[in-house]
Amino acid sequence: MSTSSTQRENFTHPEYHYLDLVRNMLTNGEQRPDKRRAGTTSLFATPTAPPQPEKPHTPVLSTKHVFQKVILYELFWFISGSTNNVPVSAVGAKILEGDGSRAYLDCIGLTERAQRDLGPVYGFQLRHIGAKYVDCHMGYPVQCKHHLRPHHHVRMESDRSGEDGVAAVSHVCQFYVLYKDGKGEGALCCVLYQRSCDMGLGVPFNIASSRLLTIMIAHVCGLEPGEFRDTMGDENGYADREDTLKVQLERAPRELPTAKINRQVDDIDDFKSEDFKRVGHDPHPGIKMNPAV
Repeated sequence: MSTSSTQRENFTHPEYHYLDLVRNMLTNGEQRPDKRRAGTTSLFATPTAPPQPEKPHTPVLSTKHVFQKVILYELFWFISGSTNNVPVSAVGAKILEGDGSRAYLDCIGLTERAQRDLGPVYGFQLRHIGAKYVDCHMGYPVQCKHHLRPHHHVRMESDRSGEDGVAAVSHVCQFYVLYKDGKGEGALCCVLYQRSCDMGLGVPFNIASSRLLTIMIAHVCGLEPGEFRDTMGDENGYADREDTLKVQLERAPRELPTAKINRQVDDIDDFKSEDFKRVGHDPHPGIKMNPAV
């Protein structure tokens, strides 16, 4: 079923904003070269997405199947602060697998870096920002742990440090701002800013992962999850994925699932995949897209 404005059955569904961004990028974007030499179509900074529904929904896409377990394992890997891609690749989250290969490390000048060592990427910035990076086996002080309390108003969780850009295999593309709203006891809201937005493969993972992270932090802090907003910088799509994106644009969004945590968890490091249940999720079939390397 086409998602054109004349055929929408439920045009208020929040997923239409994502689909419209993809359509606008494909139609009005600028053609640019990229590291894969496949070419990209890019569009800069369209207006901020409207807020996603508050709890208990999670904004995973319904126009293609996105595996929750893979999202969770990647998120747990971020939270752990690990920079070794072996554990996360082993459970099926292979989006950074090529970035740790010997060929790619040598190509970007990291000839002394051990294979599979990604450098100060997402998890390192989230948990150890400001620490000097040595390698993926070094122990680092934890900087971000239980700093958010119910009476705090704003907490920034950065996945990016400018000083570490040259040492990382992939420039970190996002950071979060977490804040309490003023309603009742307060809910934990999240603004996600993405510097570079891979609309086909990365963004669907990013929005689901960021929302789940907000739900997890809210849970351990005794708060409810509130609004989620996504602000994008450079929206881009690889040329060899455009046909698959057009397939997705022909699909009508379905009902958003409900995210539930099955037990009380008091420490952000103690979550397990079996603690999460996604109810009411009936997505369209998956669409295969190859990671950018």
